[in-house]
Amino acid sequence: ANRCGIHMDRILCGIPEEEDHENDQDSYKPERNNNIGRRMNYLLAELLEPRSQQKIPLLERHMLSPRLSSDVLAMVGCQSCPTFQEQEMRNRWIIIRETHCGKSSFYCSPAFEQNVLCWSHISQIYEDNLADINSLIFVRDDFRRLIACVAQQLSSHSVEGMPPRPVHAPKTTVRLLSRQLSQSNCGAQDVVRKARGNDVMTLEMDLLVILIPTMDKT
Repeated sequence: ANRCGIHMDRILCGIPEEEDHENDQDSYKPERNNNIGRRMNYLLAELLEPRSQQKIPLLERHMLSPRLSSDVLAMVGCQSCPTFQEQEMRNRWIIIRETHCGKSSFYCSPAFEQNVLCWSHISQIYEDNLADINSLIFVRDDFRRLIACVAQQLSSHSVEGMPPRPVHAPKTTVRLLSRQLSQSNCGAQDVVRKARGNDVMTLEMDLLVILIPTMDKT
């Protein structure tokens, strides 16, 4: 950002660069870039608000209707509908995280909730900042593979409008936490303790990772 003449405090405050230099005739005036500035103005308030006050109602973390493109829906097997329908998902294990303006929402397919983690536990663990969700789902070595997949996806979708290019991670080991924990009788901390133990059931699966940045800084 510094090399390009873009000041991070200007970006966070949502102030266009030329306003900062309008009274300074000798300063360098970078070319106007519409990708910075006002579309990130939510971020400053989020950074300044104390963590204890950033409570979001749990129901607002639920993606009731995942907003995905038809290309992505086709990749997970939903060919004929604009949103997920249980009969089309069949037994696919699907988890989606959407981040918008600094707030994350989650969606889990029924099969994922029955075998890996339920939505209520995921949302509560995230809200209470107890652990990284993916570090609970995947065993240690495969969690590192997932991070590599995410990095690959960021580089593969570096330009707005690029078609989804999923990355395959075969033989990925996931923890079957929901099979061993009663969703009604255990809390989020119980799930974290169980995941970090040595007696968790696991299963090797072929993983498909899709990450699509919005490119609008939200």
